[in-house]
Amino acid sequence: MSKPRPTLAVIGAGKVGRAVGFALRAAGYPIGSVVCRSSAAAREACRFIGGGIPRSMRQLDRIAGDILLVSTPDSAIAAVARRLAALDQEFDGRVALHASGSLDSRELSALKARGASVGSCHPLQSFTSSQFGVNLIGGSAFVIEGDREAVAVATRLARDAGGNPVRIRASRKPIYHAAAVMASGHVTTVIDASVEAMMAAGFGYAEALRNLLPLVAGTLSNIGRVGTRFAMTGPFARGDEATIERNRAALAAENEELAELYDAIGVRSRRMVRRCERLTVEPPRPPSSRSRPRTRRAGSCR
Repeated sequence: MSKPRPTLAVIGAGKVGRAVGFALRAAGYPIGSVVCRSSAAAREACRFIGGGIPRSMRQLDRIAGDILLVSTPDSAIAAVARRLAALDQEFDGRVALHASGSLDSRELSALKARGASVGSCHPLQSFTSSQFGVNLIGGSAFVIEGDREAVAVATRLARDAGGNPVRIRASRKPIYHAAAVMASGHVTTVIDASVEAMMAAGFGYAEALRNLLPLVAGTLSNIGRVGTRFAMTGPFARGDEATIERNRAALAAENEELAELYDAIGVRSRRMVRRCERLTVEPPRPPSSRSRPRTRRAGSCR
């Protein structure tokens, strides 16, 4: 007979907390306390997750859960940990995790002082809503650090949610999260700027986005096949300075901010091309490829 799952409490059940809570409830974890700022928000979170005891932070006098998942905004984690640690109950044997990408488990030091094992477990995914988050959790990395017991529990949670647990040193979390921001939020910003430029060329917003998305998807597919160094195409990859300058002038005439963004990204693009030209190794090939391996010579990355 299999051992019963530990009970999960979700504190700060916003988009991330609801999505992870839903995935773990579906995996068989009983849901204990579900805590939000208001009772109404807590009841709504319980309905989404499919279980739990709704509580507002103000009325909280006891937390029900073997595993405490704190998924509040980063700025509130330490204060929430202190609020929980002030409760008149035992924390020995419990595990407290927070879901911040940038902060480490020291934010939960108040709970550690009460006997809990503490860690952080960050789902590396974009949560525009709880429902979309549930659909995207499977296969996503859950980046984990903390005390030994907390890491072991977080690893099990990640796997049971359908994710891929990944260990990180606490000191490297800020740069890891900066990388995540660039790969998600900043990509969205660049695409928004591209849409604006397309609109200046005469496209409507929806039309511009609809026509750009297959290009974005193709670029991501190429990166998945051959990596970033060999996936770049276009005038920077070709070294076509005339086209680069003509494009920049058109952007500057429309919006100097777009031209400045084009220049800033162009600096990195040129550096990538120079680095690629020094490579003489074969780029990665898709697993299904049966073609004979070919070694790229210097200068062939464009």
